[in-house]
Amino acid sequence: MRKDEVAVTITAQDDGMLHRTGRRAAVPRNAAFVESLVERLHIEFGVDRDQVRALATEVVAGFAGARVQNFVPILVEKALRQTYRAHSSAVALP
Repeated sequence: MRKDEVAVTITAQDDGMLHRTGRRAAVPRNAAFVESLVERLHIEFGVDRDQVRALATEVVAGFAGARVQNFVPILVEKALRQTYRAHSSAVALP
């Protein structure tokens, strides 16, 4: 290894959030950003609010055990936008 290189070791660890079912804990109460995200995506993509809310809740729940929660709203929005862009692209194809 050269002097300016850094070695990184990643170790997976159970954070206690996974239950026997393999699902993470419920959506955290501080997920208030979901409603504004639902409205924005409803307007932008013309999708049903309940459908967006259900998908957003599912994605947020996937981050429930994350040690750093600051970026969860950004990551959730990115995931939902990718989903709806892919869906709208598939619909637009002949």
